[in-house]
Amino acid sequence: MIAGSEGFERTGAFDSMETAAAPMGLEPRPGVALIDIQLPGIDGIEGICRVRALWPEICPVMLAVYDDDECIVGSTAAGANRYSA
Repeated sequence: MIAGSEGFERTGAFDSMETAAAPMGLEPRPGVALIDIQLPGIDGIEGICRVRALWPEICPVMLAVYDDDECIVGSTAAGANRYSA
């Protein structure tokens, strides 16, 4: 979807925060990181905390199938710019 959107370029797709961390440290960095809340290993909420700490210029967006308050508040408290359920 992103690769076909004008003005956007997909720079990577990863199945965990552990595999995404190394490439995000390279240049050029992505402007936006779409992060699933239910990742294996480091979950999306912790992942957003780490992205914000290491690369504050990247805007994390939480993607989830949950619209409960705990997930929304946890994601935004971690630093998500947006939450999409």
